[in-house]
Amino acid sequence: MIDYKKLKISDTNRIKEQQIIDQISQCIDDGLSWIFNAGAGSGKTYALVQSLKMLLDKKGPQFYIHGQKVLCITYTNAAADEIKERLGNTPLVLVSTIHERMWEIIAPYKDQLMKLHRTKLREAIIEKKEQLQEQSWAQAYRNLSEQQKNELLEKINSEHVRDAFFQVCNSKAQTVRAAFPEIAEEFPGLMKNIGNFTKIIRCLYSINSLAKALDKTKRKTCPKVKYDPRLNTDRLSKMLISHDTLLEYSYLLISRNERLKQIICDKYPAVFVDEFQDTNPMVVKTISSIHHHALKIGHSFLVGYYGDIRQNIYDRGVGAKIFQLHKGLTPIQKEFNRRSSPKIIGVANLIRNDGLIQQSIYEKFPTSEVLCEVCPATARDEIVEKLCNRWKISIDNPLHCFELTNELVAKKSGFEDIYDFFKNCRYYKRGRNYELLRDHLLAQDETKLGDVQKLLFRLLDFKKKVQNDNTSINNLLQISRVHPDTKSKFNIINIRALVDKLHSLSGETLASYLEKLFEFYQLGDDLYDECIRYTIAEEIDSLVSLKQYMLECLFVNADDAALTDLELQDSSTSIDNFLNIKIDIFECWYDFINRTDKKSDIIYHTFHSTKGLEFDNVLILLTKKFGRDKEYFGSLLKTFPEKIDAKYDSTEIGAARNLFYVAVTRATKKLCVAYLADEQEQLSDVELQLGSIFTKVNSLT
Repeated sequence: MIDYKKLKISDTNRIKEQQIIDQISQCIDDGLSWIFNAGAGSGKTYALVQSLKMLLDKKGPQFYIHGQKVLCITYTNAAADEIKERLGNTPLVLVSTIHERMWEIIAPYKDQLMKLHRTKLREAIIEKKEQLQEQSWAQAYRNLSEQQKNELLEKINSEHVRDAFFQVCNSKAQTVRAAFPEIAEEFPGLMKNIGNFTKIIRCLYSINSLAKALDKTKRKTCPKVKYDPRLNTDRLSKMLISHDTLLEYSYLLISRNERLKQIICDKYPAVFVDEFQDTNPMVVKTISSIHHHALKIGHSFLVGYYGDIRQNIYDRGVGAKIFQLHKGLTPIQKEFNRRSSPKIIGVANLIRNDGLIQQSIYEKFPTSEVLCEVCPATARDEIVEKLCNRWKISIDNPLHCFELTNELVAKKSGFEDIYDFFKNCRYYKRGRNYELLRDHLLAQDETKLGDVQKLLFRLLDFKKKVQNDNTSINNLLQISRVHPDTKSKFNIINIRALVDKLHSLSGETLASYLEKLFEFYQLGDDLYDECIRYTIAEEIDSLVSLKQYMLECLFVNADDAALTDLELQDSSTSIDNFLNIKIDIFECWYDFINRTDKKSDIIYHTFHSTKGLEFDNVLILLTKKFGRDKEYFGSLLKTFPEKIDAKYDSTEIGAARNLFYVAVTRATKKLCVAYLADEQEQLSDVELQLGSIFTKVNSLT
């Protein structure tokens, strides 16, 4: 690893770098909000922390007297922890993720939240009713008369029918028919296709649950709206909202309420946003509405955005649209790079090609190398072998290999069987859902994981904590979420008994571990039950119910078309086989998500998973295809060396350029981009395109 402290920075460059920070200082003095847009490796986190310190030096005493605090919102918990560590202990700055802070701000406004939720419930009911009127699977329901529909509702809403339905709804057609002889007799057309029948009944139950919840919202005894960070999708009838709905409610509640905007800007006179390019547009619109209201009423409110437009690689990030959504920001750029060698910076500048030209801040940089190879796809292993020899790769000096195929990364990282299961699930075979698999399974940010994957991650995280003797009881029990009645029962004896019980959990496969875990569940041990309930979910209380949950999420509800008996059986078997995978393999996946360092000479990454990281030795394996787009990088290369302008920002070419830029700028000393051409491609054409970016092509082979 490079010891950057030993690298010399000239007095001239130090002065220039300080002048950039001084621009932020001037904005603070002048009461102007700013956007700090800097390239990769420029020290954006350092600049953010320095800005916070400058703000506290200038206005800290004033904030303290008035009971005000500065908000610093980040994209991930890891980023929040890093900023806290660098900033040091101060009660004047609240550092947290966007979702955590947004919920803290809007949670007290219970009545307004209830109004928004009521609207959401109405919209959900309308959507479900439209499905019954429009979807092909609901044709048998539409064939019923109004009287028959009412009679059907009366029958299925009895408690014993409802319980029976959810016990058999994912069973074979014969089992479902046998469970409801009266319905089969009175509504024979409804049960001709059992798959469609179960979809219709589910939809009717959903409408009923939503309608009951809507009715409850009109009562004073109604449960309050809550945000559950475990959820990717809302559970509206249970008054639980997920990440996206939280941001939606925050925007609607704040943007419509002048008084609330004033309260926020008076309580939090400055907001700093880390990695602005990845921030949801709804958050930017919310902050912009507060900022412009503060300007309107003459109150002090500073906003500082920190990030890099060209590192926007997530579909939901605001990217370059930030200038449209939040106007009146003072632009500040930083051209210095504190990470990579001048050779790597030069390549990155040509890929970026948007006017921000970086240069190394150091006078002399350790010996570095940049290689570009264009070769047939069959030469992949040969390239890896030659690089390992050339760069003297070892466990202490590993090669970080960036792969475009998620499947290969999973295989090389030890959890191929897990990837294969999800890849073959019905949900990920539908339309563009295949593209979600990367984030749902491989995202190294828990909030991006799919619902099932997130549940599995929580289970494995719980297992790791239980096995770690250094894990505190507070951490293990999620004390802040434990019900007060349960918390009052805590004492040294029952806590020790709980720890012993948790340590006894074991199993060679995930299924056997879960069987042991559920063996002690709901047997009167409130402390144990609290641990498990939050880790999993209230409605999952056995291995059977977990399988049902997976079946519904990944197979049954994945498509409008109903499952046949054979498909249902195959799906159930697939889940059984998945849960019987060795738990060691699940732990490989867990370590990948957690970015746990692996002791290996070659470490594999997806392009997206490398964001925010840096490595001495990087091999980028490039092809024209990415995912199901057969010309993803191929189309980008055809633009070289054309000037990349704003017309590409919202296109696949712009997305490919950003991803390529992020990948290249992870390298600090040694970089090799190997383009693996298929049989139809002309190597000479690709060599010409990449030759406009790289000084030499094919110097390795």
